[in-house]
Parts: sequence; C-alpha cells; structure tokens
Amino acid sequence: STCDNWWNNKTTCKVIDSANPTSMNGTTSPATEYYQGYVLHKSKGFEDFGTPVWHMTLCLLLAWIIACLSLIKGVKSLGKVSYVTAIFPYIMLTVLMVRTATLEGSLMGVKYYVIPDFSKLKNLSAWTDAATQIIFSLGCCNGGLICMSSYNKFKNNCYRDAVSVAIVNCCTSIYAGFVVFATLGFMAHAKKVGIDDVMGKGPGLIFKVYPEALNQMPVPVLWSILFF
Repeated sequence: STCDNWWNNKTTCKVIDSANPTSMNGTTSPATEYYQGYVLHKSKGFEDFGTPVWHMTLCLLLAWIIACLSLIKGVKSLGKVSYVTAIFPYIMLTVLMVRTATLEGSLMGVKYYVIPDFSKLKNLSAWTDAATQIIFSLGCCNGGLICMSSYNKFKNNCYRDAVSVAIVNCCTSIYAGFVVFATLGFMAHAKKVGIDDVMGKGPGLIFKVYPEALNQMPVPVLWSILFF
C-alpha cells in the first residue's frame, strides 16, 4: 500500500486516497506495481525471458504439495478439504462486498457492471474474452473434473452434476463481479478518471483490484493472507 519499495516507479506510483480524491491520470497504484514489478518481475518484452523468480517458484511448489496432500487419499481426503475450500471463498467475498459497498464511488462501478452496453456484442474481443473466462473458470479439459468424476457411482446423474456445476460457477463469477466493479468504482472516484481508464485488462486484473479492496480493510495484511 506504499510507493517506497524497490519495485515501485517513484514517478508514476500513487497511493489511492479516498479521503482526498485527486486526478491520477498517467499514474499506477501500489497494487499494480507490486503485481507487475515484484510478483511477476515483468520484463520489457517477449524477447527478454529473464530467470525464474525464486519466491514464485517456491509458492508454486507449495501449492502442488498442498494439492497432493489434499488428493493423496482420493475423494476421502478431498471431501474434507472441500468443506473449507468451497465455503471460505464465499465468506471472504461477502466480507469484501460489504466493505466495498461502503466506499465512495462503489455504486458507480456497480452500475457500470449491471447496465448492459449492447454495442459491445459487435466486438469480437468481447466474445473471445467471455469464452476464455468461462473455459478457465470451469476448468474444462484440465483433467481435474474428469478425474474426480471417475469416483462417481456407475448410475450417478452426470447430467445433473454438469448443469449444477455450470450454474454455480456462473453465479459465483457474477457475485465476485460485484466486488470487483465496486472496487473499480471506488478507484475511479479516487483517481478522478473513468472506469475504463482506472485499470488495465487481462487475467491479472483480479490481482490488482482485490488488493485495493483488501487495503481498505482493517489489518489489511491479515485479510490479504486469508483471501489469497
């Protein structure tokens, strides 16, 4: 939440202050610079591959170890872990939604989210972005769903399960969208820019927006650990 770190650009980095909204055109938030400069070590171009980032490598290893321990006994161990992994994210999203709803400018972001712009349907990139999102969130063809479904009973109603998973997935994405766009509305208000200009696009958007929402919570470090 500060611009005093080695990965920050002292010229462009600007802390978002809801109490004193000022024009912040051409600036970047600490969350954006942390994600691009420290987490990703984003290079100047595709030709600059760089070296593996040690903390990202260790986090990836830890994630695979946790996944292995969760699945080591098949559905028996996975079922117990699922009670936490399936319920806790909704608790965190609800807490964030309540908090972001109290931030000035959040309503502007929600309106931007729920009021359709049908002219976007003519844009091919909107369809490709939507397809990318739904395939990614459903985990189609990644093997996880297929592997877990192999434990089903022979006469299990697979059609019901497939429809249920798709509906719950879409509802969750819509629910999370309210948190994201409420935060974007707050950021746009604080920066005095339009929502289209407040943040970039792409799959990394969530890692730039949620930190800003968490930064508005009391003890933001604790909430960040719990959320991520």
